[in-house]
Amino acid sequence: WTTMQRRNPLRPGERALFFRFWMAAADYQAVGQVQSNIFLQMVQQSVLTPGLAYTLIPTAEPAFWELMGDSIDFHAWPEATFVVDQKQYGVFGHDWRALPPHAWLALLAEREIALTAADTQPPPAAPLLVLSEAEFATAVRQALRDYTRPEFLKTNPLLRSRLVYADLPQAGDPREQLRHILAATAALMQETPKLAPFYEPLRLTYLEPAGTQEQVAEQLDLPFGTYRRHLKSGLEYLTERLWQRELGQ
Repeated sequence: WTTMQRRNPLRPGERALFFRFWMAAADYQAVGQVQSNIFLQMVQQSVLTPGLAYTLIPTAEPAFWELMGDSIDFHAWPEATFVVDQKQYGVFGHDWRALPPHAWLALLAEREIALTAADTQPPPAAPLLVLSEAEFATAVRQALRDYTRPEFLKTNPLLRSRLVYADLPQAGDPREQLRHILAATAALMQETPKLAPFYEPLRLTYLEPAGTQEQVAEQLDLPFGTYRRHLKSGLEYLTERLWQRELGQ
């Protein structure tokens, strides 16, 4: 737990899997059919666990597994080493937020590991960013400000987030994907009577700017204070929905 907090802490709603005990009755953690089956079960559980941030695997012979671990992006965590009955154990970990399952499976295929996946896409050029909730909210607001200026979006942290890469088509433009996500998620407000009043202030302020905030309020025939409250509520809804997607929920 301490190691995770020092590296990239779990965010609200995220989980970690720690496979504390794994072994064969006859040959403990030696390479073999039982070990292979155990690893496949670990992968399956990791891929199917919602909101999973980390998979952590302890081993009794960390030096033996290090090369294999590096090849599948499960790297040694030296600071997580622990001792039981005077025996030192190592821990290998993978951050699914930085390299999500679809990209990880593609990585295995590239390295000719005996695991296959249908309809995978190449991993991003750089590891995905793991943003805190506050950092994420700031990036959403900046993306809205730059929505009509895609050239300014190229430095937005969301371009390297799971939010954007989760459904990015192969060879797709992350900037256009981000713009699509912002517009489509905001449009969902129209489907709920309670949220519908918040959509137009947000749309005319950021997605299809209609002038200054005062001009938008006038166009919507709203007192400026009401417009500001509706805009704030729309921003809060949009940010929360996007944050849930970022967490894989």
